[in-house]
Amino acid sequence: MTKKSFEMDQLQQLLSQALVFHRNNDFENAAKLYKKALHTSKNNFDALNLYGTLLLQQKDYSAALELLSNAIKLNSKNPICFNNQGICLKNLNRLDEALNSYNQAITLKPDYDEAIFNRSNLYSALKKYDEALEGYDQALKLKPQYIDAVINKANTLGELRRYDEAIQVYELALSYQPDHENALLGIAQAQRATRDFGKSFFNIDRALQFRLSPAGFSSQGDLYRSKHQFELALESYSRAIDIDSECAGAWFGKGLALSRLSRYVESIACFSRVLELDVSDHFCSAFSAMIYDQLKIASWTDFDAYVPKISSIANKDGRSLNPFLNLAFLNDSELQYELTSKYVTDDVIKIKQEPISKSLHQKIRIAYFSADFGSHPVSLLLAEVFERHNRDLFEVVAFCLKKPSSEDLVYQKLLNVFDYFLDVEDKSDEMVAKIARELEIDIAIDLGGHTQDSRLGIFAYRAAPIQINYFGYAGTSGAQFMDYIIADHVVIPPESHAFFSEKIAFMPNSYMVDDSRRLPSDVNYSRSDFGLPENKFVFCCFNNGYKFNPEILKAWANILANCPNSILWLTENNSEFRNNILLELSKLGIDSDRIFFAKRLESMADHLARYRLADVFLDTHPYNAHTTALDAFKMGIPVLTYCGKAFAGRVATSLLTCLDLKELIANSLDEYVTKAIDLYLSQENLNSIRVRLVENIKTKPLFDTRSYVNNLEVLYLEMYRRHLSGLPPETFSFEDVR
Repeated sequence: MTKKSFEMDQLQQLLSQALVFHRNNDFENAAKLYKKALHTSKNNFDALNLYGTLLLQQKDYSAALELLSNAIKLNSKNPICFNNQGICLKNLNRLDEALNSYNQAITLKPDYDEAIFNRSNLYSALKKYDEALEGYDQALKLKPQYIDAVINKANTLGELRRYDEAIQVYELALSYQPDHENALLGIAQAQRATRDFGKSFFNIDRALQFRLSPAGFSSQGDLYRSKHQFELALESYSRAIDIDSECAGAWFGKGLALSRLSRYVESIACFSRVLELDVSDHFCSAFSAMIYDQLKIASWTDFDAYVPKISSIANKDGRSLNPFLNLAFLNDSELQYELTSKYVTDDVIKIKQEPISKSLHQKIRIAYFSADFGSHPVSLLLAEVFERHNRDLFEVVAFCLKKPSSEDLVYQKLLNVFDYFLDVEDKSDEMVAKIARELEIDIAIDLGGHTQDSRLGIFAYRAAPIQINYFGYAGTSGAQFMDYIIADHVVIPPESHAFFSEKIAFMPNSYMVDDSRRLPSDVNYSRSDFGLPENKFVFCCFNNGYKFNPEILKAWANILANCPNSILWLTENNSEFRNNILLELSKLGIDSDRIFFAKRLESMADHLARYRLADVFLDTHPYNAHTTALDAFKMGIPVLTYCGKAFAGRVATSLLTCLDLKELIANSLDEYVTKAIDLYLSQENLNSIRVRLVENIKTKPLFDTRSYVNNLEVLYLEMYRRHLSGLPPETFSFEDVR
């Protein structure tokens, strides 16, 4: 025997022994022998291919890729090698190269079902859903009971929101394997999306009967959370985490449930845990949720790094960043537009919108969609608008997306204000849109945008031929399926027009409105009733905690330092917020005895009445006071604002412009501080402003709700006219069409 043949024989023995270990999942000993074989012959295809396959199984994708690529250089006709190379490349996020590898494998072996399946998974990851579905069907023709292909086909249909089809395919998978966990949890998720909660619970229970898994309990928690049963959701997520402490989905869901229970310190800890695990499916969502809850309690660690990190993460996965967070951080309409558009892109791609034929009705049918038809600022301010609509011209419908308590007084009132009040909380987005189509709604008005419990997906299904983003969300929807946004020339100045996905319909004054019947109580409060000193100048701010930030707090500390006989009166929001605000102000040299907190009052009328105890309302930036500014004006309290560049930071400027009180608008933080100090120092000037405010409330259009409704209806009529004329949506002003 020659030396060369002896070495080859020895090499084959090594590979045979390694393969035995490999097949028995003894990867450690198999790896030792593969390495020994490669030491004997570094260019042996079998050694490279088999060792690369082992490393792939161990998820060492970089090392596996190097070996498999070297194997392919020796033999470019092996389809399995190309398939495995594609798996490595996909997991290394080199998706175009992975696609090329799968194509090579399929070219060499056209009936290679596994490679076709893997390529379909890649197409799905690339959001090429039609190609993915075609590939799964091709794989299933080759291997009819290929259960992974069946389940992934169903998953893709779910991504496309074709939930009824997805459910049918999951049922097919379950006919092959009734205890398949992914099929049971997949069908449960699709049923949850269609709000068929009973069947969803049933299938999750089935999955948990077969195996008590973290995925099962996490899905159960998601379902409880969808039903707003947050305590039960916490129990399910905790059971998932007990089984697997690295279950990122359970940590994320637990954080969301804790947040809805206002347990923000705990929720932040959960979101932080997700970030530690660095799981791509939840990382971006957890990051934005964590920041939002930190804002709610004024916990501003690394605050300056948030904006660049938000932009950086959005470039990686814009879909996962909730645009509502951007309003509190970004004083930039263009960046808000970019991030929000990324967030909704998937909805535009996935949903096939069926066109709606023109219908001419005796009355224009308008529908307001909201999760806030109760004691919420949206309904408190708009109740009179709903009621004052001209019933000779309009039929007015409410689509209630979240039913409040039956004892909610605002909800009880609204039930009788609309011509039709539809409770659609338990219906899917697609079904709600279908109901709107069947009712032949002409104009669908979304009052939620990207706020909590809103359902923009309804409009992705095209609920009406005209769809409007209005009032509840101070920014662009970022969605091409929303035709108009109602605004005014101050909140959206000319230089910002391009940064709205919608066409803009401009009201003649402010886009904001109030219910003229929303009045203070007759209670004549004294400062002592709220623990306030009698002889101090009271600066106040009753905005939500997420609108506060280090920059505005530093400005307030500067104001207080220069106004020694003044105090600051803030909403308490929550105990953590209170403690953190006191801590931050103490760092800025402000003693705690100058900071006072207003607890929540159940009566809105009493809350309005206590505004009278303040001297000046200090606004936040870049997210202004909206409802709270109207409250202050209504009670004769001047609002000092720092005008921002984006919609949410220009609302108070819009209101002050409408009231002809532009001297209360600052265009820089320094000017804001200076104006506040001037108001403190000059009681005569402050009194003059307050007198003008009280007079202008009577004579200026801001609180003229009757005229506001008439103006709003002019906009609706013009949109409807354009639609009937076959004209596309276009930006226009009230002055152009009145």
